[in-house]
Amino acid sequence: MKKFKLLLCFLTTLIILSVPLGVLGASDNQKGSGIWVVKFKDTVSTSALSAEVKTVESKNNGELEPLTTTNSDYYTTKNPQIAEDMANSDAVEYVEESGYSYASLIPNDTFFAPTVTNAAPSTYQYAYDVLETSGIWDKTKGSKDVNIVVIDSGFTYDHEDGANIKPGKDYVTNGINDYDCSVHGTACAGIIGATFNNSMGIAGAAPDCNITMLRCFKIVGNDVRGENDAIAAAIRDAVDIYHAKVISMSFGTQQNNKFLEEAVKYAYSKGVIMVAATGNTGDKIGLERNAVEYPASYNQVIGVGSVDREKNISSFSTQNKSTYVSAPGSSILSLSNPDKNNGNLYKSMNGTSLATPYVSSLAALALSIDPTMTSAEFRGILRSSSEDRGTKGYDYGYGYGVINYNNFFKVMSEKFLDVPDGEWYALSVYSLKDQGIIDGKSKYLFDPNGKVTRGEFVKILAKASQEDTASYKGTTSFIDVPVNEWYTEYVNWGVKNEIVKGFGNNLFKPEDPIQREEMAAMISRYVKSKNITLTKVTEKVVFKDDKNISDWARDDIYLLNESGVITGDTEGTFRPQDSTIRAETAAMIDRFLKNN
Repeated sequence: MKKFKLLLCFLTTLIILSVPLGVLGASDNQKGSGIWVVKFKDTVSTSALSAEVKTVESKNNGELEPLTTTNSDYYTTKNPQIAEDMANSDAVEYVEESGYSYASLIPNDTFFAPTVTNAAPSTYQYAYDVLETSGIWDKTKGSKDVNIVVIDSGFTYDHEDGANIKPGKDYVTNGINDYDCSVHGTACAGIIGATFNNSMGIAGAAPDCNITMLRCFKIVGNDVRGENDAIAAAIRDAVDIYHAKVISMSFGTQQNNKFLEEAVKYAYSKGVIMVAATGNTGDKIGLERNAVEYPASYNQVIGVGSVDREKNISSFSTQNKSTYVSAPGSSILSLSNPDKNNGNLYKSMNGTSLATPYVSSLAALALSIDPTMTSAEFRGILRSSSEDRGTKGYDYGYGYGVINYNNFFKVMSEKFLDVPDGEWYALSVYSLKDQGIIDGKSKYLFDPNGKVTRGEFVKILAKASQEDTASYKGTTSFIDVPVNEWYTEYVNWGVKNEIVKGFGNNLFKPEDPIQREEMAAMISRYVKSKNITLTKVTEKVVFKDDKNISDWARDDIYLLNESGVITGDTEGTFRPQDSTIRAETAAMIDRFLKNN
């Protein structure tokens, strides 16, 4: 199978445009890659696809090669006539010429030198002060079960500080100056995996993870670049062969190839967290300035901009809609190839390339603690925990802010993503959560507007009582309450304490949303069962819809209203038969517990 080439280099922005020719091609000023990607329709059978490939190969005395070994829908060819013939085939969805991507790095001549005059040696890796990593490595330095794939220019595998980085597939054909080329990949992978606590060099952010380098860049003239078909192949292989949970991509292209976007969507569908550099065009002049680059601009990818040690946007950092968050990328000390002149193994460099692996590392550390975390959940926590800078809220420079490791894990362990600080119910939700009385709908979502079922509400009351309900397991009080359901012991507890009542035919209806008057009745019965005396905080005010309240619930509702436990709406009504939402329930139970 043909190996594929990708780009790497010290930030150069690529401009490759798709033009409708029958075959989608690269613009003349990019000269194209001379490689075309053929995407067959999903409806084409394997036998029909094979026959089509053989026919066109025979006719044009050329070859069509599978893009990857794990997917038969994508092929590549270097023969322009084959590309034209394929574009006119009914079996083909599209034919697109592969462009180039460029690594988002600007190297400088600073090696071990600090970034400010007379700075202490501890400031060399200033990024960890910005990121507030203190204490995080006591929790985790990563897990071998978390696979990080770095798609880049290779790695200096004999580096004294690089034992954690493993070589993966090499997509570059006839590469030259490979050792010089690998400086970019060595720096980016080194930020993630440099050996930790070994009395030399630097410390990687997630060194205990399983880190693999897929090489896709080579030097071509004055550029270090690679072809976008290689990136697409590497992304798919990262998923199918290397079982990546995180893919770190410190490069960008202005060509929005369909096959590249489809590879990204495929990885996202498999639950992979993808992180990419937004680019270094912030200080360019003219049309190149702040140009949109891919894959950072895809919705499934987390685009990363760069800041300096003062958390100001780096002058070179691209500012556009692709920026999701930002991280340190100015004067970042990382691993390097030994310099030809002085042999240094470490170098200070600039670029959104260097900011990207800090976010990739954070994703890997998060997955090491919670392997079930989804890409969407990671993005949500990242958004909630990043330090807002610049314009209040989201902006093109910082995105949602500068990432902060300490804040991230605090939000991850203590907060719900859908319960913003300052909401009228937030303090009640977190108070009950800390007491073990109320749970979220998932680890990271509370669902404040969700309806509460009768089974859920009885469980909340039982938890609030702090009684041990284990003795109520193994039996049932209603025919629609199975013996081994999660709510059974709590319903049985409620029956024993005369708190809950059923309906006709011995039914409890545990999955039905609880009505507001049912909720009030259960709390009132709980008060009576436990001989609780509620403090009266207000005089009785009859609700405007009093006539709608069932006779059996009226006294209960007004008892709790005078105690400040339940309230009506702004119009003075109670809406007795309405369902109760989770936010209202949390606030009400919190008020109830504070009253007695």
